[in-house]
Amino acid sequence: MNTNRIKVLKFLNHFFIGGTERQFVHVANGLDASRFEVEIACMKRDGPLLDVLRQEMPVHLYPLKGSFYNRHSLWSQLRFARDLRARRIDIVHAYGWYPDVFAVPPAKLSLRPRIIASVRDAGAYMTPSKVRVLKLVCSLADSVLANSGAGRDWLLAQGVKEEKVEVIRNGIEVPAKTGWKREGGGIRKEFGIPADVPLCACIGRVVSGKGIDLYLRAARILAEQGRDFRFLMIGVLSSERNYGSELERLARELNLGNRVIFTGERRNVCEILREVDMVVHPSLTEGLSNVILEAMGTGLPVVATRVGGNPELVEDERTGLLVEPGDADAIARAITRLADNFGMARAFGEAGRQRIIQEFSIGRMLRQTEDLYTRLVERYGSIGRSSTISSVVPGPSTRSLPRVSNTAAVPTAAPAAPPTPAPEAERPAMAPMPAPSTVVRSTVDAS
Repeated sequence: MNTNRIKVLKFLNHFFIGGTERQFVHVANGLDASRFEVEIACMKRDGPLLDVLRQEMPVHLYPLKGSFYNRHSLWSQLRFARDLRARRIDIVHAYGWYPDVFAVPPAKLSLRPRIIASVRDAGAYMTPSKVRVLKLVCSLADSVLANSGAGRDWLLAQGVKEEKVEVIRNGIEVPAKTGWKREGGGIRKEFGIPADVPLCACIGRVVSGKGIDLYLRAARILAEQGRDFRFLMIGVLSSERNYGSELERLARELNLGNRVIFTGERRNVCEILREVDMVVHPSLTEGLSNVILEAMGTGLPVVATRVGGNPELVEDERTGLLVEPGDADAIARAITRLADNFGMARAFGEAGRQRIIQEFSIGRMLRQTEDLYTRLVERYGSIGRSSTISSVVPGPSTRSLPRVSNTAAVPTAAPAAPPTPAPEAERPAMAPMPAPSTVVRSTVDAS
């Protein structure tokens, strides 16, 4: 074991399934274990993704009790600063507003690690006061990481220094290529959907900013045109008050009947996508959508709104169709075009899959992340041990990449350094989520 590895502490709010959380686990599990020693910190040690982390990585708990301003939370931050020095951490990388605000100031106070704040959207869900706090936090960080060009532009518009801002786009494990499956024991059989009826899917957390009401209104428009479609809404209800019941009431008011199906959270989304004709992403705001990445990686055409990082993924009229946000009629027209032009839809799906393989693989994301960590340590001197940085920067890595299911299923993490992987396009299909691990992980409660 190389004792001169760069020590990285990655900070996350919790481990429930979400886009940011899955990307966090992809990177934590996939970093080259011969060059990086990874530790995890969180504010809530809860959620299914906790059991997917490599078992040798310690998980440290720093609870936020109520707000950032009470004495318990301040004490957690002071302990965090103390622990960074005691554990000789070289890089602190926080993901999202709460981890950024919690971790960056004490990391700066500790005077030791290089600090990365991650901003994974364009501020749509932030109040003006949260934006002001984030700007202050970004001023303390050594690097501010966005996952899309749109996110980078927003950060620059907020006054974050251009030389601090980096863009590393999300990556996914590209599933093995499979054909569409219109019949069998899957979602169509479960809900009585005939094999010849076009099936759309909208996937994600059921929250107001995702434009799900527009998806329902597009379904109504198509019903009034006499078109027979089915519309899946796949995702867990958020804590947003009454929004799920409001959507169900809207579906009844629109008299959609069995045309729209709220499936709830599903762990077999990869299998469901094999029976779907297209994915619709009507979001009103977006960073870089994992759902779009995963749909394109599966070979499905996508209808998406022209917001945030969506145009960085969907090439209009080549890998899918882009529509203006808030326009249910445009969504309905795009769905109709894809359904009525099977050859075009298949060509869009194949072009999208190739784009994901070439530009949005996990391997590419990991290489860029490792390069960022290494550059930060090189830029600011030695890593606090007797070695120089060159001792932890070998030639190209030959490790295999531990896999986390891209959509909702999550397989067990792979070992740190198995044999060289096959090319992205040849890897096997994603596995379903396993039962919770029975291995006891080293954990530290800093409360």
